[in-house]
Amino acid sequence: MKKMLLFLICILLLSCESFVLVFPKKNEPPPHAKAHGRSKAFYFYPDEEIYYNPTENYWVIYQNDNWVIVKKQPKAIASIKTYVEINDDSGEPWLKHSSYKKNYPKGRLKKKKK
Repeated sequence: MKKMLLFLICILLLSCESFVLVFPKKNEPPPHAKAHGRSKAFYFYPDEEIYYNPTENYWVIYQNDNWVIVKKQPKAIASIKTYVEINDDSGEPWLKHSSYKKNYPKGRLKKKKK
C-alpha cells in the first residue's frame, strides 16, 4: 500500500509542468517579504552625489547617464568629509536619489570625521 501511494505521488509530481520548492535561508525573510531590520547602511556624499557601501566596500557614481558601481574611491571624494549615513531596505539607495538629493542638499552638512 505504501509503495502504491509513493508511486502515485511520483506520477503526480512528474505530470506537473513545473514544481519548485523555495526555502528561505535560515533567519532570512521569505522572498516575497521586505527585509525589515535588514537594511543596508550607505554613506551619501551630497556635494558630489556619490554613494558608498562601507560593508561591501564599493562606490556608486553617476556616469554617462547611468549609476555605476566602482571599487576604487573616486578622486572627487578624497578630501571630502561631509556625508550622511542612510539605511535602505533595497540595497540600492541611488534608485531614490531624487529624494536623498532633496533631503540633503549640497553644502548643508557639517563635516564629519571618518
